[in-house]
Amino acid sequence: MPPPLLGLRGSRFGLGLVVALSLLLLGCAQGRPDVADWDAETRQTLRTVESELATMALVLEQDGADRLPGGYAVVAAVSAEEGASTASSRLSALQPPVAREEGYAAVTDLLDRADAVLAQARIVVTRGDRAEYSALVRRLDRVVRASADLRERLP
Repeated sequence: MPPPLLGLRGSRFGLGLVVALSLLLLGCAQGRPDVADWDAETRQTLRTVESELATMALVLEQDGADRLPGGYAVVAAVSAEEGASTASSRLSALQPPVAREEGYAAVTDLLDRADAVLAQARIVVTRGDRAEYSALVRRLDRVVRASADLRERLP
């Protein structure tokens, strides 16, 4: 007679535990989406990041014109940065299909640029340095356009 599985003598519980652990380990493995799924996820990520960049630009414009209640600009800036970072991280964690490995570098480079300008904008808003707002709005707009251009060039 084979040794009992985890001391449970072949019970359904023991088998269920093995299956659950196997599924958990499989669920933690880095996935390689098919090309269509990858393309859709990349486009959605870029749209999300573009939206967060535009939100940050709006926050800077409105805060610079004294149209936001006290403290709201910081909360909105942090939210925009976190939203873009979450979207970027989700895509960066996926293994690109072989057919998309070359374009992966361009996408992640753009996402890195977006993360950097959003972090800089959050720092400036938190510091209350309104003199830098106009330059940051221009930088945010350039990254939005670059993202939209890249998204349109994707296969």
